[in-house]
Amino acid sequence: MLNALQFGEEYSDIELEYKPERFAWRISLYAKVIFMEECGLRLLHVSLIVSNIEKAALFYEGVLGLMPDKRPDLGFEGLFYKLGEGIQLHLLCVENPYQHCKQPTHGGRDRHIALAVSDIKLMQRRLEKVNIDYTLSQSGRAALFCHDEDGNVIELCETKEASAWEKRGSTLCCQTV
Repeated sequence: MLNALQFGEEYSDIELEYKPERFAWRISLYAKVIFMEECGLRLLHVSLIVSNIEKAALFYEGVLGLMPDKRPDLGFEGLFYKLGEGIQLHLLCVENPYQHCKQPTHGGRDRHIALAVSDIKLMQRRLEKVNIDYTLSQSGRAALFCHDEDGNVIELCETKEASAWEKRGSTLCCQTV
């Protein structure tokens, strides 16, 4: 059984430990910073499966206010949206392998993506205006969870960074419904 792994002389003080009871690797914060910097590790995109591109566009563009981005021909329908500096949301119109899975009632206990917004109350009003149900974060944060037409969970979190992001040209939470 592998308990620790050394990364050679250059990284002799870095240990990677496997925890079989959690099926997870535990790595020191120092090692994480080194790997992220040297490997250039960062988020590029998140993909969600949708069944109808037009309905998905109404939600992601019309309700959330996301801006479409260029998408190459991949042999199936889909949409790309800008989420920030070099980060995209990919909507894939393909057969959903999870369609018969039971989802938790609260979105925070399901796989989801989280998007920053500058005004959570404004987003609540927008969702209510188009009859989209949501639940508030159980942690007490200024956040909510809603679903798109295909059951994908979207978390919207109020952050100060969202306001600055909007000033640089984002439209999330800026367009009117």
